[in-house]
Amino acid sequence: MVTLINLIVLSIGLCLTFCDAFKILVVFPFPAGSHCNLGDGYVRHLLHAGHEVTYITPFPKKNSNQNLRQISVADNVHALNARALDIEALMKHEVEMDQDLLFHMSVNVTKKTFENAAVQKLLNDASERFDVVIAEWMFNEIYSGVAAVFNCPLIWSLPYEPNFVSLSLIDEPSNPAYSANIQFSDVPPFTFTQRVFALWFQIMHRVKYFLFYEKIESDVYESIFKSIVAKRGGHLQPYNEFKYSAAMILGNSHVSLGQAVRLPQNYVPIAGYHIDDVTPLPEDLKLIMDNAKNGVIYFSLGSNLKSKDLPDNIKNNLLKMFGELKQTVIWKFEEALPNLPKNVHILQWAPQTSILAHPNCVLFITHGGLLSTTEAVHFGVPSIGIPVFFDQNFNVDQAVRRGISLKVMLSENCHIDLKNAIQEMMENPKYRQKMKELSFVYHHRPVPPGKLLVHWVEHVVRTNGAPHYRSVALLVPWYQKMYLDLLVLVLVVMFEGYKVLVVFPIPAGSHRNLGDGYVRNLLKAGHEVTYITPFPYESSDPNLRLITTGDTVNAISGPSLNITALMLHEVEMDQDRHFKLAINITKNTLKNKAVQKLLNDPSETFDVVVVEWMFNDVYCGFSAVFNCPYIWSFPYETNSISLGLLGEFSNPAYTANIETSDVPPFDFWQRIYSLWFRIMSRVQHLLFYENMEKDLYEEIFSPILKSRDLTTLPPYDILRYNASLVLGNTHPSIGQTLSLPENYIPIAGYHIDEVKSLPQIILTALSSLLMEACCQLPKQFTFPYHSLVFQFSTTKILM
Repeated sequence: MVTLINLIVLSIGLCLTFCDAFKILVVFPFPAGSHCNLGDGYVRHLLHAGHEVTYITPFPKKNSNQNLRQISVADNVHALNARALDIEALMKHEVEMDQDLLFHMSVNVTKKTFENAAVQKLLNDASERFDVVIAEWMFNEIYSGVAAVFNCPLIWSLPYEPNFVSLSLIDEPSNPAYSANIQFSDVPPFTFTQRVFALWFQIMHRVKYFLFYEKIESDVYESIFKSIVAKRGGHLQPYNEFKYSAAMILGNSHVSLGQAVRLPQNYVPIAGYHIDDVTPLPEDLKLIMDNAKNGVIYFSLGSNLKSKDLPDNIKNNLLKMFGELKQTVIWKFEEALPNLPKNVHILQWAPQTSILAHPNCVLFITHGGLLSTTEAVHFGVPSIGIPVFFDQNFNVDQAVRRGISLKVMLSENCHIDLKNAIQEMMENPKYRQKMKELSFVYHHRPVPPGKLLVHWVEHVVRTNGAPHYRSVALLVPWYQKMYLDLLVLVLVVMFEGYKVLVVFPIPAGSHRNLGDGYVRNLLKAGHEVTYITPFPYESSDPNLRLITTGDTVNAISGPSLNITALMLHEVEMDQDRHFKLAINITKNTLKNKAVQKLLNDPSETFDVVVVEWMFNDVYCGFSAVFNCPYIWSFPYETNSISLGLLGEFSNPAYTANIETSDVPPFDFWQRIYSLWFRIMSRVQHLLFYENMEKDLYEEIFSPILKSRDLTTLPPYDILRYNASLVLGNTHPSIGQTLSLPENYIPIAGYHIDEVKSLPQIILTALSSLLMEACCQLPKQFTFPYHSLVFQFSTTKILM
């Protein structure tokens, strides 16, 4: 019986494991050892988690795991520019690892990958299915098309520190004022000149991309994937849209290694995931390291650069200098080297992590690649960096700034500088102490990076691409992020005459004053104004057209403004009454014959609509009819409603509600009430008011757009929050001081015009009254009558 139960439990466990196993395509086609290590790391962790992995790689391994299928793209090595990795050419600056070289080299590798017969077979096999594609990002987004073929989520693996290019794929570019560029050695905080250069580089990179690179990438994307997707019955999305479709970026970074920058929630730093459990050293190498009484110095220029390609004089000088050291030196050198000093040992292939993990390893001389930097911190070994190209300068400079490394430039006399740096490292314990502290930060994570990798890959699959992490920044055009539309609007209003529709339909004197203030100031600036108002407006300005809606006064019910009823609380001016009053006025205004004539005249055009907000957002429909921006004018103190028009909401814990008398700082009960009022207002609006607003919006504006043969009416829930600005009748001197969005502008007092002298008849009456009052004073009083008469004669009033 027990055996049967055990079999059942085991079967259930196996079924669960099988059900949770996903089919994953891992694409790491760049033919370089360090990139291979990163790809191998994904494969190991995913296989260990029980998943089925297909691995596109230029370096296939001997494999005994039945869940792994490897597709070799070994020919990709021929797509590399060999000159770009010639260490002597790089030293002499005969070749520069700049944006152009990196781009063309990466596109060549991409083309070569998809020309591969095995890759083509995979893509064209209609029976192939994958749950997710993980592709290494290398200076283009063409690999996103693989996810389009298999109609599954995409995860980018970023081999470098996060930068403005990679972050823009899932959110927005990083701010160049304080974000380092991995192609340069400048480390923030920047000087003025460095900030200007960082901005200039980011701008020129984007310009060059849009003018030259994007077309090349798009053509390759279309040529490879369009026919394949069509064969599967699908439609390939445009490249400039689909390249932003990634669910997540798993980045080879960690705050202990690089910079602390603001990251999107779907960027997950997993640096160190490629480091496996340390394998034992080969016996001969173990013997050398065990017997190194003065410690071991390990020297490697990585997998892309070869020590054997160094100029002969540099090799000889380094070898001589190493022979003068008391430490044992292990040098990764790709060919035999004669006349070695006794303390120097050559390895054509070096088990780097096993060497760094040995307790006798006291110093790592490295080219500064991110994997080597990560491994040095992982095992707590101080380093000397000899950077050659791309991100190596940045990585080394970051390590120097953190006090765990020294920098030596590769030059004819680098052996002298390197010896001095070695002596400093060996004699000064501060570097090892700093490295110990930083290694703790690196390791002090909730879970190991490999487990984090598996978790987020599985999360993306189980949530169908993790759409909940998708940033809204991807939906906002760049010019809106930079408020260039606002700048244009401001410049337009300042310097040119435009057609402006001003809508202030509330039949109340105070609201009339606010609307008149807009009209006066806009007319004075030379603009052509159409003014919808319930009151007549006296003006001979030819740029003013008046549309009166006097009948809207009928929309206000008598008791609402009856002072006796308000005093006796027979009527309450609460949210419900405010809303119903406002919606009735809105209906009357929009159904007014003159307003209907304006709306239905296809020849009418406006450059902007300025409309007073009063407890509903229906007037936003003017913007749809005239296909122009709109601005809310908010007549009250700043509050959650006005901020909500811009998608922002103030904190009820310290923001006053204009419908109550509580003034912050609140006591406990006032805070509770403030929160409760906010919640109930939203609930009431969602349950009752919103549908009434939406129905009126559709009723009024939908037929007008159809009659004009325009596009369909934008959804109310979108257009209502599409205002360019809120101009608020507020100022800190009058109300509360709150943090405001950049497109909320306080303009309290704009309705106050220049004051004019009192009419003569009023001055005469005041003088007579003053004289009579003075005559009735006791004789012992003296009164500056003439002074007061003068002051009255110069008194001015607001007109």
